[in-house]
Amino acid sequence: MIKNKVAGKWSLKAAVSMAAGIALVLASYVPVQAAPPPPIDLILGGEGATAWNFANIKPGDYGTKIVSLRNAGTSDGMITIWISDLVNTRISGADPKYAGLTGELADYLRLNASSRGLEANVALPAPVTNYPRTSTGPYYVRVNPLRAGETINMTWRWELPAQTGNNVQGKGTSFTLNYMLEELPPPEPPAENEPMNPAPPTPQNPPVTQVPDNPPVTPPPTPPATPVPEEPPVTPKPTPVIPPPPSLPTVVPPIAPALEIPPATAPVMPEGGLSILMINSPYALKTDASGIVQQTAKLSDKAGNFVIDIAKGTRVTDPDGIAIDTFELAVVNQSMQELVSIPSGTVPVGPIYTIVGYRNGKRVSRVNFEPYVTLTLAYDPKGLPENALTPFVVNFVKDGKLIKLASPPGAIFESGKVKATAYHASYFGLAAEVLPEAPLPPHFRVAGLQINPGQARPGQTIAIIVEIANDGATAGTYEMHLIIDGVVRAVKDVSMEPNSISTLTFEVADLAPGKHQVSVAGVTGEFRITDAVVSVPGTPIDWSLVDITVAGLLVSGLLITFLVIARLQRADRNSK
Repeated sequence: MIKNKVAGKWSLKAAVSMAAGIALVLASYVPVQAAPPPPIDLILGGEGATAWNFANIKPGDYGTKIVSLRNAGTSDGMITIWISDLVNTRISGADPKYAGLTGELADYLRLNASSRGLEANVALPAPVTNYPRTSTGPYYVRVNPLRAGETINMTWRWELPAQTGNNVQGKGTSFTLNYMLEELPPPEPPAENEPMNPAPPTPQNPPVTQVPDNPPVTPPPTPPATPVPEEPPVTPKPTPVIPPPPSLPTVVPPIAPALEIPPATAPVMPEGGLSILMINSPYALKTDASGIVQQTAKLSDKAGNFVIDIAKGTRVTDPDGIAIDTFELAVVNQSMQELVSIPSGTVPVGPIYTIVGYRNGKRVSRVNFEPYVTLTLAYDPKGLPENALTPFVVNFVKDGKLIKLASPPGAIFESGKVKATAYHASYFGLAAEVLPEAPLPPHFRVAGLQINPGQARPGQTIAIIVEIANDGATAGTYEMHLIIDGVVRAVKDVSMEPNSISTLTFEVADLAPGKHQVSVAGVTGEFRITDAVVSVPGTPIDWSLVDITVAGLLVSGLLITFLVIARLQRADRNSK
């Protein structure tokens, strides 16, 4: 029994060992599952992804660089952009009379960015020194979102303003633009039974004219002893009575948006000297006899597409300096192209607005703001044309020229909104500069391989000639490799202008006898080196002796032949 138990134990161990071995063998044939792709993976490309260097540029110079951003991951992300490695330099050989001027090139060089989903709280275009220096600071420039698998192109435009003057003479700058892709957190659901935006206590659309009070909910059982007057006295409502202005032939009522956004407004004043109609959003502002506004106000149309900020102390008058009592914002039913000449490379963005003023029911020729009011116009970033930069506010009159309005002091860039200062009212709209399509990059083509000579003696120089053409629309440099028998024997850089042809020559020597294969930019050919002729160095060849020797050998050969034939003939006669 003991022997059987021991044998059973050894049999069990052998079976377990065998099963483990079989399992290991089978496991080696099971394919290993590849690691899952990362949730976010940023791939950069294009000229804008490299370090930037500026030197020897002058006021008025500008240019563009394009960087491609690709999210190769499986989750949506947000790209944060900042500047690092900012270095200001001095250029040798510059005019010394400008060396003492204050300021660096980075203080004047302005950068602007354009792409889908661009967000920034830096007023763009901005000097290089105003860009964020870290990815976590209070100021940011970012692209939000960059979808999984999506690729977008970001266009960077640099410009040294013409009014810079001589401050940057002999100065340069360099920096690096950094791009960091972060995974977006999942959206937080709103709390249950909690309104997103509580309704304001003041009605958003007050009536233009007064109406009588509503009758009481529960009528008395019997009629009153005395008749009720048709228009009982009522307490004035907190809404001004706005006289209807005369109709404008060039104005049509706006199309109601699908989702109305309540405007951010100052409280509507029950009394005032200036009535304002912001596309069906009425306001009243207190003014004195000279048209000076007595309180700060933020006025907006119902959709929030056009906002006017009027500071306390702003004077609103006609061109003669006389206070007005009404002005109205309306949408124009004509396009910008029908009203004004648009410069080349500029396109209109969104609708055209007009502000018209009245005094005592009569239209005035123009409304003046002193010192100015701040305008905010909204637009859809997705509706911008390809290669369009950030829009700007323009002001114009009929048959006039577009005037680009300046941004207010301390303005913060917001995606989909543009701010500007206005000193008088006429036509307003948004326009954007559209960059020209980038020219075709350099494209090099190699053809016409020639090898001269095709067969050479050892040590003889062989010329290998190729023709190279640049079919692109920009100049560039091509690195040409000469490959013989699979080994790179020479490298040359060829700089070529667009749409040009050039000839490049390589020379080789000291190759071993035999056949050799040549390849230049994919064009192939071959040549041969013959076997070497052995001669004793320093011993000249006496060609006359060679000739005598050869002649002697020929004579000897003929004499031997004659003697052999004669002997054969004698032997033949003797045999007979």
